[in-house]
Amino acid sequence: MASALAGCSLIDAADNGGHGDGTPRDDAAAGGDGAPGGCSIADDFEDGLKAAIWNQFDDEDAQVREANGVLEISFSGLIDAYAGYELAQPIDLTEGEARIEVRTAGGTFTGLEVCFDDMELELYTEDVDTLIGEVCGTDSNDDVDEIPFDSLVHLVWRIRTQDGAVYWEVSQDGDQWDLVHTQAIPFPLDVVTIIVEAGGVEGDPSAAIESFAATPTGCAQ
Repeated sequence: MASALAGCSLIDAADNGGHGDGTPRDDAAAGGDGAPGGCSIADDFEDGLKAAIWNQFDDEDAQVREANGVLEISFSGLIDAYAGYELAQPIDLTEGEARIEVRTAGGTFTGLEVCFDDMELELYTEDVDTLIGEVCGTDSNDDVDEIPFDSLVHLVWRIRTQDGAVYWEVSQDGDQWDLVHTQAIPFPLDVVTIIVEAGGVEGDPSAAIESFAATPTGCAQ
């Protein structure tokens, strides 16, 4: 993936936890089937302001903003340009999950990424018609699977780790999940950052992300 980032950089900044205002989500009620709760980090993008949990990045021809209750990423150039948010503080995802709720997959790429240096776990759409779960950037553990993307069904995306394995999954309701890809954990996940981003060119539909949540290792599920 030709990302706007030079690999997956870890940015050392203060972590304030959760909602759109950056306050911890300690009051979140745990949901079913591993829905984030307890000490999860979350942002619903409702207040129109970048929360303190994020660092923003953008190429010259990609724009990112919070508006109308979503994180919106749009494109204005002739070649693919990328923009999005990266967690400012690394987390431990050895036994945890990260998820996004996608209103609209846009551009040539809309994705959720878990990163350690230049190694990545990625769940993303390609040209808004294929949904791909992938490991990339490792010496020997790169692997990938894909399924046709259905924008009416694949609304909630998550990358989940449990008992030494990673699961790339999608859902319509955040309760019943379809598997895109799974494999053994390919690199250490105890100090990772998480990226939400999209890329595309002028004329591509904008990407719109309704919410983000991460449940680090040790948080109540």
